[in-house]
Amino acid sequence: QRRVLEENNNRILADQTTWGIKMIQADQLDIGPDPVKLCIIDTGYAIHHPDLPSDVSGDNAINYNGEIWDWKIDFNGHGTHIAGIIAALGKNNIGVVGVGEIPLHITRGLDDRQSGNESDAIDAIKQCIAAGAKVINMSLGSRRMSEVAADLYTKAVNEDGVIIVAAAGNGGRREYLYPASHPDVISVAAVY
Repeated sequence: QRRVLEENNNRILADQTTWGIKMIQADQLDIGPDPVKLCIIDTGYAIHHPDLPSDVSGDNAINYNGEIWDWKIDFNGHGTHIAGIIAALGKNNIGVVGVGEIPLHITRGLDDRQSGNESDAIDAIKQCIAAGAKVINMSLGSRRMSEVAADLYTKAVNEDGVIIVAAAGNGGRREYLYPASHPDVISVAAVY
């Protein structure tokens, strides 16, 4: 009897929309028949994850040391987690449900330790724009921003018509993080 109860509880928990998506009313979005492409700049994407779409595109990154970061691999898990919030599959009895069926493009701006340089993020933004993304998610941040990066964010938003969403941090600190604090970027922070 306990096993049946556990199996039923697992089914109840699977395919649920997370509280965060409901909290910001993203579950009320009408994605429509021709959704825009969303680019995730992070630690990669677990291409064989059973609760994520496999029909995604992406670009490898080459960091300042010449190391190749494969977009289809995510040893850290952070990029895959972000992708799940956005596009986890529904109606499959696995995990949670993301915001919707959104075309994804993945680039690497961070290594397997969730670390990277501003130049890595700049290259990744250029890859997103070249891939035709109209929304860029950057769950990363730094306390400083160069003029080159600031100009790129302004150009991406005002000339290329891209929406950039960036993390302002999860710690509730009163400090500026970039690109989230750039005036053309939508800043997102944790809620306590």
